[in-house]
Amino acid sequence: MKVDIIDDYTIKITHAVPFGNFPAHLTRFEGGSTFGLLLPSKFLKQFHAGYTDQARLESDARANNLNTWTQWFNKHTGIGFGTWGNYDPGYTDSGLYPQLSPWHTVTKSSEGVYQLERNPFYWKTDLSGNQLPYFDTMRLDYTPTVEACKLKLANGELDALGMHDVTMADYTFYKENETKANYKIGDYISCMSDRYVLFPQFVQTEDAGLGDIINDPRFLQALSMGINRDEINQNLFFGTARMGQMSPMPSSKYYKENYGTAWSAFDKAAANKLLDAMGLDKLNSQGIRLRKDGKPLTFVIEHAGIRVGPAAGKLTGMVATYWRDLGIDASTKEIQEDTYIQRMKDGLVNCGLWVADRCTDMLLHIEMNWYIPVAGGQGGASSKWAAWYNATDKKAAGLVKPPDTILHLYDLYAKMTSVVSEDDRVAAGQEIFNWLVDNPLAIGLILECPAPIIFNKNMRNLPRPHSLIGWDSYGVSTYHPEAFYYEGGQRA
Repeated sequence: MKVDIIDDYTIKITHAVPFGNFPAHLTRFEGGSTFGLLLPSKFLKQFHAGYTDQARLESDARANNLNTWTQWFNKHTGIGFGTWGNYDPGYTDSGLYPQLSPWHTVTKSSEGVYQLERNPFYWKTDLSGNQLPYFDTMRLDYTPTVEACKLKLANGELDALGMHDVTMADYTFYKENETKANYKIGDYISCMSDRYVLFPQFVQTEDAGLGDIINDPRFLQALSMGINRDEINQNLFFGTARMGQMSPMPSSKYYKENYGTAWSAFDKAAANKLLDAMGLDKLNSQGIRLRKDGKPLTFVIEHAGIRVGPAAGKLTGMVATYWRDLGIDASTKEIQEDTYIQRMKDGLVNCGLWVADRCTDMLLHIEMNWYIPVAGGQGGASSKWAAWYNATDKKAAGLVKPPDTILHLYDLYAKMTSVVSEDDRVAAGQEIFNWLVDNPLAIGLILECPAPIIFNKNMRNLPRPHSLIGWDSYGVSTYHPEAFYYEGGQRA
């Protein structure tokens, strides 16, 4: 893009090709990450060789275990100055970094504990002209385990427990401790937590035979119909979830009913029929289906445990049981997140697990990560295909070019990105989802689920009931937490 500086307060941006999605990207690529369009020049010039002595910058870089002044500069630009730029106070030796967010980190008092204070230059006021935020200080606690977090909650130590930590699977625990711990359970809708999705990997670098099986649409259709979603709902989520295939949220303008119901009805007989029709009709003495090469059909679900959600282990265990009933030697194992992501990128995972956020009109149209393979690592049909999609040199060694059907989906996504008309964007997106109905690239389990976000019972100005909360909303960030306050000025 070309940027023209009109005056101190106006810039003009011109793109080489139409980029109708650009305004939506600005809601994400603000000053909260390395990708921010806006960065604080007065502060950053002290780290740039165009404005400061390069020899001194190189010395500062070496003192901070970096090799070049550009790395030292990038360390500071990477902080961002929005909501997500607060968490490491290590940069304060260079002066307090400018922040647009309501609070900034002032100290890391102990491991996993961050102290924040209100930003005296925050740019919003309430309707009476009072400068926000209302809360003067905040403390963020990071706990190593779910049980440690639940103990803090039960002891009344927490005023908020957010999207990464709550699950309907622990709802009875929340209710049992609600009164004594002085909190309330919010009635919200999740666009992240508990929306588990299974991602069979279409590129198997060490087992081409299994890759051929996964690339047959009937295999994912069968695996999906072989799962008893209602039983999962009752056992894990107390019947509160709306089960279904991975798709946009029902409240999305992209949603159609058949997207959420495709191959989601439990039908063991139909699933077995599809597997038989694939040539997987022969069994060994243990009742395991044999592949065309004579090997038993094994299929392993790998997941990153609590990083995905508290119910990940139980859920994958139930799914593996259902698939064993179809004659597949299915199992599941938990591994560290870094290992999981690397194995996904290397094409070594049979089937991964993540939660399907980016599912609302806030984010779906600019980050289609789960629906088509445009981002690898956590989920998606193939991290190998995603690597090709994101590569500058598409002919570089080691890249795996996707089949023409996937390339067509990329073309539709490019159309979503370019068109200015919202109606045209939705139409292009629905072409993608129409194709996925018959050719699933993932196996969704939970279409919609409550999000029991927890707040101190004296907190006010909270999101309205049934608000969507998850990654799409950056937790509660889009619901103006700078205006949260305690009734009577005291936490319960």
